[in-house]
Amino acid sequence: MKQQLQENFTIQLSGRKKWTLKQGTVKHPTRGTTPHYRSSADVIENQIKAARLSNPDYQFGKQDLESNAFGNEVDIIMDAGDVLYFPAGMFHKVETLEKGVSINISLMGSTYASLVCKTLEHLLLEKEEWREVICSSQERGSDVLEKLKSLISSLPSVVEHCGECGLAEGILPPVLRQPPTFQLVEEEQEIEESESGEDDGDSPGEDGDGEVDDDVDVDDDDDDEHIVDINEFELPEDFNSITPSRNKAWRRNPLASLMRMTDVKSFFEDKQHHSEEDTRNLFILNINFAGNEMHESAVRVILRDESGRLEYLCSLQGKSLDEAIEALEAPQSALRYYGFII
Repeated sequence: MKQQLQENFTIQLSGRKKWTLKQGTVKHPTRGTTPHYRSSADVIENQIKAARLSNPDYQFGKQDLESNAFGNEVDIIMDAGDVLYFPAGMFHKVETLEKGVSINISLMGSTYASLVCKTLEHLLLEKEEWREVICSSQERGSDVLEKLKSLISSLPSVVEHCGECGLAEGILPPVLRQPPTFQLVEEEQEIEESESGEDDGDSPGEDGDGEVDDDVDVDDDDDDEHIVDINEFELPEDFNSITPSRNKAWRRNPLASLMRMTDVKSFFEDKQHHSEEDTRNLFILNINFAGNEMHESAVRVILRDESGRLEYLCSLQGKSLDEAIEALEAPQSALRYYGFII
């Protein structure tokens, strides 16, 4: 048997399989324990190390031990059309009873440890002493050790401040707390809609013969980007209203970065295809973008605002920006939902 580290779904399309499952003692494992990798010592070493973070008595590849697994083995027969979900941490083995085809879907989510550590890195990187490269000027390196001790001693105050200012709402803005929603469209309905969508005249970009007009520019990139108008945005029906933080004043999310679209597109794109008029009312909002190897954003949304409010906020920095946000009586719900204001 092997132990899986992901959340798993298997879909049996044809044929039959027998699954044998047993509950592991390591809940929410960060690595799997997979004996079929036994030819690679470094992989097994890392698997044992990760498993023993939560179970010091763990023995690699021995699911029969009470320290590794508990309960009885359960056998499940998968026939064509069956779907099985088994969570991370389960020991399992699979036997083919009848040849066929199956699909396995493995999912990995973010852990609380990873989320919080990324957030702390984001906050620490704002300070020059934490951005400093580790390099000793002394033979025994006592200087870097003393500096590290000093930095570590300051961590409790950073964490305490995070709790006091309600940073949990900033780490997980409402958009990340809502489960994704999907609209299922029946195939027949989709076909009917496509067949009924006939135009009385020529479509844009076509001449009378139905041929594409080369003089019409089509920008696929713009079509791929969903733009949210902050003045027309409506909260999901099942979402509770958002209230100000504990001191009843709005705060800027310290993990958020708001920038003008013109500052981005005017730098690298052909101005003949993207005029300033097209982008001057568009703004890019990034949330919690530091902490991973690519420094990519966990939340990225393009906002449209023709009122000048976001342009005004972009013109402010530091304390002036914080004071302007604290003075807001009723920020747009889009700014709160996507996490710019908490």
